[in-house]
Amino acid sequence: MTESHGRLIRPKFVTRAMLPAQPAVLFAFGDNMQRRGFGDQAREMRGEPNAVGIPTKWAPHAGPAAFFRDTDSERQDVRQAIADAFDQLDAAIRSGCAVAIPADGLGTGRAELPTRAPRIANYISERITAIEAAAQRNVLCSRQGGMP
Repeated sequence: MTESHGRLIRPKFVTRAMLPAQPAVLFAFGDNMQRRGFGDQAREMRGEPNAVGIPTKWAPHAGPAAFFRDTDSERQDVRQAIADAFDQLDAAIRSGCAVAIPADGLGTGRAELPTRAPRIANYISERITAIEAAAQRNVLCSRQGGMP
């Protein structure tokens, strides 16, 4: 049985080898609403059982239609997809398990959220802050075989 205290890890870089080596850590990465593609963080994490994608774009390409716009923050499907992904991270941290969120944040790279969709960037930042606060409570996690 693996025991660790609920904590937030903020790695600068994540490699695919890190995920199977740390099955009790839930890793977050910037994803798209289509849940496909292997660019940037998704290359290292997509398909791993202890990874969760946080939508930061519509699609896995660089065309104008791939990016969220600020008005997309009002769309229920966008808000719900982001909330559902963060709820997974929140549940893990509140049960005392470790969560890894990139040190640079989510949506700060290719998704360009701070400039293209600042309201979505702020919402994601607020959810990260809430996870940081929950991690401060330091609840004991006992998991066998990694994340559920």
